[in-house]
Amino acid sequence: MNRLIEARANIDLASQNAPDTIANTGNYSGAMPSAADFAAVYGVEEGGKRYQEFGRKIDAGRQAFGLRTMPNQAIQALLSNTVSGATNSQQEVHTNPDLLVEAAKRNLGARTADPGAYVRQVFPTVDAAWKNVSNSKGYQNAILWSVSAQRQLGIEDIQPLPNSIAEDAVMSSIDNKFRRGETRALSHMLLDNVLHPELRMSLIRQLIYTGVVMSLA
Repeated sequence: MNRLIEARANIDLASQNAPDTIANTGNYSGAMPSAADFAAVYGVEEGGKRYQEFGRKIDAGRQAFGLRTMPNQAIQALLSNTVSGATNSQQEVHTNPDLLVEAAKRNLGARTADPGAYVRQVFPTVDAAWKNVSNSKGYQNAILWSVSAQRQLGIEDIQPLPNSIAEDAVMSSIDNKFRRGETRALSHMLLDNVLHPELRMSLIRQLIYTGVVMSLA
């Protein structure tokens, strides 16, 4: 009985966490359930189907991890060549086009939803820059790293800040108004230290958009 409980727990945890963890880090440190575990919990036929689907999601996670730092244009080209069956010496041959499409959608979707957070997660140098923002120069440096990484990936709609930091900046501006300027709002600190006109405009647009979204929530 204990063995069956353990098998079910491993299946539940791995099914919930392993695909995303592998897509983000390349590894999953938890226990990976076996085909025997699925069969013991769900029966041979149903367990076999669930194990096959679990394996498909794990493979999709591995594919997604391999695409994390690939530019958008290269991903689109790889998708086109895979669908048409064409490959070249610079491309990995993917035997399951469906997995590649799923992996590509995962990465491209994450880049669109929160490009600032995406590059922070993917590139250690960007993450390190955001962890060292104790002063205004630190924020300026982190923004430059973030924007450079997004341009490297071919992201068109540049978002200088991760969404969470943009939300913090908007909230600090609101709090600052209620406290009658007792503290310097994070949004002011960010804008005062971004001098490049195009980058400054991107930052302003992001803060305005974030404020509107937060007001509607």
